[in-house]
Amino acid sequence: VVMNMNLHCLALRHVAVSDSRSLLSAWSRELGRITLAFPSATSREGRRRRALTPPMALFEGVAEVRPGREVLAMRDLSPLAGSVATAMPSPARAATAAVLAEMLDLLLRRSEADIPLDDCLNSGAMALATASGEALAAFAPVFLFRITRHMGICPDMESYAPGRVFDMREGRFRTSLPLHEDYVDTEGSALLAALAAADPRQPVLPGVDRLGRRRALELMVRYFSVHLGTPGTLRSLAVLAAFD
Repeated sequence: VVMNMNLHCLALRHVAVSDSRSLLSAWSRELGRITLAFPSATSREGRRRRALTPPMALFEGVAEVRPGREVLAMRDLSPLAGSVATAMPSPARAATAAVLAEMLDLLLRRSEADIPLDDCLNSGAMALATASGEALAAFAPVFLFRITRHMGICPDMESYAPGRVFDMREGRFRTSLPLHEDYVDTEGSALLAALAAADPRQPVLPGVDRLGRRRALELMVRYFSVHLGTPGTLRSLAVLAAFD
């Protein structure tokens, strides 16, 4: 039985699988994690679809949902309001989107539909489309900190106080060093406190310079690695560093 379903999606990662077809991993409000079949980027329709679905783009379309079929076909694809696909072109925004999409592609591998998570992802994607200046420079680590709550690993910020270290395994701040190496020093702990206090819509980090923002992002990637087994580094980080 084929069911046509209108899906509201967030684009994550394109992978070419043949000369005529590519696959897009995406998050959908209705089904959670999905994979969509697209024509090759060398075709006219393929180029149009790729332009509408860069990393972190919001889009909708009608998918053919069949029981037992993991790869979906989609028609009537169009951008959603606030998508980065329709925002003013910005290399820094594109690099930030690439980092976040790479991380989400890893984090959402087996996710089912989750409306609170979807609300968080969508509001973040729309904020990214309009971010600029310092807000864009600090966007990635603040966004990643925000979604820790939906991943079930939100740091215990009530245990924070200046001068404490952060135990990554336990997700809390301590007055003494733990008996393992998965911890953050006092300077890094202060960066985490800054991330927790930042407004996700305009994520400025007062007093945090370029190196601090870079370290904050690396700490968040490492934190996810400790808890969820994701890689401890991202391929797209090097590209982002060139624009901060």
